[in-house]
Amino acid sequence: MKQPKNKYKRWDIIILLIFLIIFVIICILFGTTKDDSEWVNAKECTFTRTYKILAIYDSNDDDYKWITIRSYQDEDIATVKIKNKYNINKNENYEIKFKVEGKIKKDNISDIYNNSSIISIDETDKEGLEQLNEKICS
Repeated sequence: MKQPKNKYKRWDIIILLIFLIIFVIICILFGTTKDDSEWVNAKECTFTRTYKILAIYDSNDDDYKWITIRSYQDEDIATVKIKNKYNINKNENYEIKFKVEGKIKKDNISDIYNNSSIISIDETDKEGLEQLNEKICS
């Protein structure tokens, strides 16, 4: 006696659904993980950037001040908080040395300041292309 074909078709569909569910779970698990290649850096290091001080503002905290900075030939302008111990002047260029403490996603002022600390700030008379703008931990 022959078995009905419907019985086998049902098992084929159930097995297909199980494989589909497993495939979706694997895609979700491995598709949402971030690897280090998406980050500008993935290690601890130091680098130096030159910025022009566009403005200086007092902070509510006496230990800090706010500065608005911009690097040469860059449209990225940001206001960041620095310690008051650094003696800086408006419209002057400064080489700022950073120590990376985390991963920097984008090479912009905000990401650099949010994921690193300032080691030193030194005034420079270098102009334009002479300014020091090292890559982030390359």
